[in-house]
Amino acid sequence: MAVRNPQSFFRFVAEHYRLLEDLLAADDLHEPELVNLIERHRTEHTPQTEYLAGQLLEYGLLERLPDGSGLEVPLPVADFLRWVRREHHLTSVQQIQGYVTELEGLRQEIDGLIEAGRLSGSLPLLDETARKIEQIRQDVAGNQQAIVNEVMRHRANHGQTPLKERYDTILRLWERFLVPMRVLIDTTQPIQHQFDALNAVLLRGEAAAQGHALVEQRFMQTRKRLNRMRGMIAQHFFEAMNELQPLHQHYQRQSRLARGASLLLEQVGRQGVTALALVEQFAIPVFRREAEFNQVQLEAYLWEVSQHDAAEEIKLGEADTAARRERISPAAIRKELAAEAPVEDALDWLLQRLEDASTAEVLRCFGDVVRYLNSEPKTAPREYRHGQTVFKAVPWKINLEKEAAHG
Repeated sequence: MAVRNPQSFFRFVAEHYRLLEDLLAADDLHEPELVNLIERHRTEHTPQTEYLAGQLLEYGLLERLPDGSGLEVPLPVADFLRWVRREHHLTSVQQIQGYVTELEGLRQEIDGLIEAGRLSGSLPLLDETARKIEQIRQDVAGNQQAIVNEVMRHRANHGQTPLKERYDTILRLWERFLVPMRVLIDTTQPIQHQFDALNAVLLRGEAAAQGHALVEQRFMQTRKRLNRMRGMIAQHFFEAMNELQPLHQHYQRQSRLARGASLLLEQVGRQGVTALALVEQFAIPVFRREAEFNQVQLEAYLWEVSQHDAAEEIKLGEADTAARRERISPAAIRKELAAEAPVEDALDWLLQRLEDASTAEVLRCFGDVVRYLNSEPKTAPREYRHGQTVFKAVPWKINLEKEAAHG
């Protein structure tokens, strides 16, 4: 295969970038579709269609399908164009874990070379290690950017997509890509131990290579790549989490409500509203008044009412004026009780003194007495009765000293 000239390659890509975008978006590309796309983008200064089709194949921007039935954009070219447009693809954690497994194998090989003192032989392994580290970093960064792009598209088309489809999209991103990424940053997972072991080997190789500037520098660069990758993985994970988690929680709540409402409606459709047992479960009051009158019955009833003549005239006299109750003053009651001190049971004294008062007024006076007079509680509670009210309280004794501190 002839080596391509990078200048002519990128010049061709720049001149026909819009055509390449359409080729990338095409799902089913055959010779007629390719000709139509080229004709759509041709100008008077553009070469002939057959020539452009040949150039696309020669530069490797298109290749034939295995069965020869059509054409497609090769995966490296598609990834490059998406990278240029910042349209990153999603990489599964299983694929990233495969890179981590390869890193573990490289670590063991490098460790063996350090033990054997063959540091110069570690250079190709360090280059391969650096490529794997960068692959992991780029894939995780691509996942974060792809999730952010999907969230932005989702918010832009919020009102045009059904709830189930929106929730399925967010759930797929959450369960398949974001949550599994946690194993890459969780310090309790084996991956972190493998990264720690690789970092230790690179440090040991850097120390052993002192005096060999090229090898020492390569060990140091690889170790710094590893540290950068670990920091970026955590950063990308939390950025993606901040974008996706609110939507996931929102649609989870909406999905529960929709699913619950759907089940209830289905039950009502089969068995009627009574199947929900709303009255029993929620104590919803039900009141219904029904009456049926035909026109003749209603007219007859109204006629009888209009012809009714009261046999007895009842006159309403003036209402008796209610006796005004005297206001009870807690201060006055307290002075009366203080004058009769000592009193063994202040509450019993108040119940007899205020027999016609309400229980609330008696207790209000009792609180005033206990607060301001020299009093002390007894040990055992007893029952008190006031009208129809029976309650239990500890008796309080009022001592000889009249008032403790009250003006």
